[in-house]
Amino acid sequence: MKRQTLMLIVPFLIAGCGPSLAQLRMRAGLDLECPGNGLAVQDVDPATKLVSGCGRRAIYVENFNDSRHPGWLLNSEIRPSREVAGK
Repeated sequence: MKRQTLMLIVPFLIAGCGPSLAQLRMRAGLDLECPGNGLAVQDVDPATKLVSGCGRRAIYVENFNDSRHPGWLLNSEIRPSREVAGK
């Protein structure tokens, strides 16, 4: 019985250990000079996100340098979004 309970709980604990989407929106909002609710977030892979908004886009990766305070790290240049670049 205990093993079954652990098997159900462990995935939720692991999933909750990474940086949050709210943290990503806060960081990207500052970098892209755009309010968090004006940002679109796309998965590149499980640890990488493409964030776009206000005519700009950037790539962020999960950062676990200090496991007590995981966060998001800017991993690209801030570039014009494709919609703006094509105009």
